[in-house]
Amino acid sequence: MENKKIDIQNSNRIMLSNITSRVGNAVFDYANKMILVSIFARKPMLMSLYQSSETLIGIIFNLFAGAFADKVNRKKILIVTDLLSGLTCLIGFLFLDTPYLYLAMLIGNILLAILSTYNSPSYNAMIKESITEDYIETHFSRFTLVKEIFSIISPSIGVVVWQLFGLKISYLFNAVTFLFSAFISSKIVIQLPPTAKQAKESIFQQIAEGLKYMLKHKTIMYLLLISTLVNFFLSGYNLSMPYLNNYFAKEISNFFGVALIAESVGAILFSAINTKFSKEKKEVSQNKMLLFLVLCGFSIVLLPLQDAILKNAYLSLIPFALMGGFLTLFNIQFFTIVQKNVASEYIGRVYSVIFTIAILFMPIGSIVFGFILNPSNLIVLLISGMGIILSVALYKLLILRM
Repeated sequence: MENKKIDIQNSNRIMLSNITSRVGNAVFDYANKMILVSIFARKPMLMSLYQSSETLIGIIFNLFAGAFADKVNRKKILIVTDLLSGLTCLIGFLFLDTPYLYLAMLIGNILLAILSTYNSPSYNAMIKESITEDYIETHFSRFTLVKEIFSIISPSIGVVVWQLFGLKISYLFNAVTFLFSAFISSKIVIQLPPTAKQAKESIFQQIAEGLKYMLKHKTIMYLLLISTLVNFFLSGYNLSMPYLNNYFAKEISNFFGVALIAESVGAILFSAINTKFSKEKKEVSQNKMLLFLVLCGFSIVLLPLQDAILKNAYLSLIPFALMGGFLTLFNIQFFTIVQKNVASEYIGRVYSVIFTIAILFMPIGSIVFGFILNPSNLIVLLISGMGIILSVALYKLLILRM
């Protein structure tokens, strides 16, 4: 009973810490983009450089961050990265009225991306140390629910802070959220003592050990395979969505924005349902994970089928709500399985490899589907949905051969 109480407290603290910094980042990012659009309107390359810097940082630093999280106290990493992120915002604040405004924004964004890269695997790895196994699925369900709610609220907060107070307060707001996040992280109680770290090993040796660990455990390798395939085909889905504005322009204004809201609503509803049932039913299985993934594929395929048969733009929003819901359930199952199957001393590196592969394959998928995409039809969505379903079939075939 005492463990359950600590589980709930730790879950609340982890969620509050993570969501707080997410809201701050949303305000910070919105303010920076508004400055780029207004002051540097004739230099779109500056916006491109600003946005691509985060992806490049993720590719370069992800594996090192995972190894670092498995070598150093994860709770300290969370606290220190949040404190340094807050300090970065405060230093950036000092340069906002100078000729070095863009340089300060770019460097600040790069530094925050680096710190976030180190923060993320530590956050995911520390779940295993602070929340007992029976409560992990419930935690992911609750966190996904809260995260989706704030994915809708955060941009609105960004708009309000920007319009009412401007750039300087946006930077100060983000600094405060990071400092508050560090304070909340310091209150997390470690229930499972961290496994002794191999302090003498270099970061490169740590990465090599992590890769060897993954190669020895087929379940983890197959999870990596399914996430890679899914992210590849999801890139086609994501690429197609903005073009739906033109496709459905006659029926619905800003269809893309409405579809994103439908996705979030589906994610919130399905997360709430899963939170209720995860408290009563503890087992997590790969079969459930694969079922939700198949339903994701069918949800995407449903869009071009509905458009071909019924041709109703409003009914086309239903597949997006279903997609958001089933993808959320898949992610909950996926990350719960990772938490339960990966040893504590390797979990930071495993998460880093998963996220690195995701970062790499989504741009590759975008390029591939970019050659196929035709804004006048929904063929890419059909391919994306069928690709996800076939990915499950391939995964199942490999599992049977284990």
